[in-house]
Amino acid sequence: MNKVLQICFAFSILFYACGSDDFQFSQLPEFKEYYKKYPPRETEPTVEEKNLLHRFRPRFFLADGQEPFIDFYQDYITYGYLVGEKGRIISSNVDQTLLNKHKNDPDIVFIHTYKHSQTTPVVYGRVDYDRLKVDSQSTIELTFLTYNIVFRRSGLPAGLSPWKKSLLGWIGSVKDWHQLDHYVSVTLALNRQSEPVAATVQQHNYQTTYIFAKGIHLPPDERIKLDIALYSNEMYPHSKKRTEHRAVQFLNSESVYYLITGDKKPLLAGNDITHGTNDIEYRLEFLPPDDAFYRFQGKLGESRILPGRDGPPGADYNTIPALKPKATALVTFYRREDDMEFIELLKKWKSSVKSGPGPEILERYTKRFIEDLRSVSNN
Repeated sequence: MNKVLQICFAFSILFYACGSDDFQFSQLPEFKEYYKKYPPRETEPTVEEKNLLHRFRPRFFLADGQEPFIDFYQDYITYGYLVGEKGRIISSNVDQTLLNKHKNDPDIVFIHTYKHSQTTPVVYGRVDYDRLKVDSQSTIELTFLTYNIVFRRSGLPAGLSPWKKSLLGWIGSVKDWHQLDHYVSVTLALNRQSEPVAATVQQHNYQTTYIFAKGIHLPPDERIKLDIALYSNEMYPHSKKRTEHRAVQFLNSESVYYLITGDKKPLLAGNDITHGTNDIEYRLEFLPPDDAFYRFQGKLGESRILPGRDGPPGADYNTIPALKPKATALVTFYRREDDMEFIELLKKWKSSVKSGPGPEILERYTKRFIEDLRSVSNN
């Protein structure tokens, strides 16, 4: 393979959603263990939970001309067909019922046909509960409100250098790297008084936690403001100005150093670009956590050549099983400005599809988060 093709192949796995022809993320044995221990709810949020989701619903901003987010079932699933083994077409009349019928079959692929219909943009809200272990004798009960938005397609970071975009253009469109992006999400952590204390947003194949009044602002109306990046759809704190954000494909000892310090930029890195000029009105909807939107094990987008370009599984497969517990993700993805300790902690645990931080490192992540949370509360 010549040098140009090697570079193209390397970038073909840049910022990809989980899943490829050779490796289906949803089929990790650890997911089966996780969902056996934490079976997803089969019901929509209660009236009280819906009220919380409505009260704290975020405000999402797009740039001028940026493609808006959509209704998953009405604008995406309605326009396409299900394919089974050996390319056999199962149905071209796909709806929520049919998709849920096949949600546990990893061999099923949904192919979207890009009709570009546009109903009112939708945000999907759900509620989870978890405990943050402070020490051997005390825990903090937390309520987690998660909001997912959906785009027909996901691209690479808009701030990639021209030569990288040119090379990648030989493979496919940098604006349409794979079909469907429903991992675009923010999770608000609420304390016992139902007060938001932190927000965790999905950014490529990792997440970032911000503590309110420290890393991100909570307006008087209690609706957090977030911008959606051009092409890649990743979430960042709102700014009316055009802003570039450092982005990497995965968090490891090399990439995290660049992400935090801006130095030693890896080859597989680029900048996301936001320009939050348009506040998007949307409809808040609710699905059971066991719905196919979250739990589909096959591919919710067509299969494409080279890893990283296939459609993703359900929205619940957004991180490795070890980091699925909401409290674990909350503290593990919290990092400060110029946070050298975070870099050192990450080096101490092997980031893989099977393992997360060990008990001692998780305890340190938790203490760091609690220390900063209390410092904000005391001011």
